[in-house]
Amino acid sequence: MNTKNLIKTVAFILFSITFYTAATAQKAMIQFNELPQKTQSFINTHFKDQKVNHVIKDTEHLFSVEYEIYLENGTKMEFDKNGNWKEVNGKMNPLPTSFILVEIVNYIMEHFNNEKIMKIENKTWGYEVTISNGMELEFNNKGKITAIDN
Repeated sequence: MNTKNLIKTVAFILFSITFYTAATAQKAMIQFNELPQKTQSFINTHFKDQKVNHVIKDTEHLFSVEYEIYLENGTKMEFDKNGNWKEVNGKMNPLPTSFILVEIVNYIMEHFNNEKIMKIENKTWGYEVTISNGMELEFNNKGKITAIDN
């Protein structure tokens, strides 16, 4: 195969992959009752005083499904296809601590007494927490502090 044909073949493959990715990724507005039951329970338990503004179902490649929930106060939440929370971002609103590991809450209360939790991400290695002074704290899966980034 000469260089010109190789370049054409590679370009065609890249175009095909890009087209397939774009064609299979979809975002759609759905109703709250279409969320996994686990997600509905989470919101009804920890954000019962907030109204859900809208819900987006994000499907990629027919394999990956995620849900984005936006509350009227600006809080944004992301959940996986099984209804497990991945990220809760209060934006300008402190988060309720009822769903956060007690070890994390206790650490922040002890070391950053006047600060509130504004955002938390559930990562495979643990949790990344942003508090109201802008600092980011990292905790392992058991709630032990592993890093502080100011």
